[in-house]
Amino acid sequence: MDAQGPGRRRVPNRLSAEDDALNQIAREAEARLAAKRAARAEAREIRMKELERQQKEVEERPDKDFAEKGARNLPGLSAATLASLGGTSSRRGSGDTSVSLDTEASIREMKDLSDLRDQVQDVEGRCMQGLREMKDSLVEAEDKYRKAMVSNAQLDNEKTNFMYQVDALKDLLLELEEQLAEAQRQHEDKSRVRAPRAHRRAG
Repeated sequence: MDAQGPGRRRVPNRLSAEDDALNQIAREAEARLAAKRAARAEAREIRMKELERQQKEVEERPDKDFAEKGARNLPGLSAATLASLGGTSSRRGSGDTSVSLDTEASIREMKDLSDLRDQVQDVEGRCMQGLREMKDSLVEAEDKYRKAMVSNAQLDNEKTNFMYQVDALKDLLLELEEQLAEAQRQHEDKSRVRAPRAHRRAG
């Protein structure tokens, strides 16, 4: 007799839906990481352009300051006139001192700027290292999550299979009990028919 009675539940297969959900999570995580990398690259490019601009200004400042100071100290005098004048050694000495001080200040500023750039690069390197470690940790966590989800889906599928088998065994047991009851009923009917005959033969 067939044990597959009506109303028997089928085993739902949800692995495809779980895989789709996990793939969607992975795609969203990769998109977020790509956006963060693009933002970091853009910020780094902006910082480098700003540092280059500042360094260029520092390099151009000594010549600009010297020209402005010369124009203020000696208005209306051409280079030829200055060369023909006597007694200008003290004025030139003062100008040389001013240029020397400006040059030293510019050198200090350039050194400070270089130190600042080194510090920025060091901080950026540490940040990049931290981001790489965070990315590795995120990938590892996502892999563990994916495996856990797959394992849970497999366990749920196995549980459903077991429940289906239990239901099938219950149905089979019920059918066997019905067959046994029917056999007992038929045996009792036959026994009641045979009992009077045996009694008459004995009499």
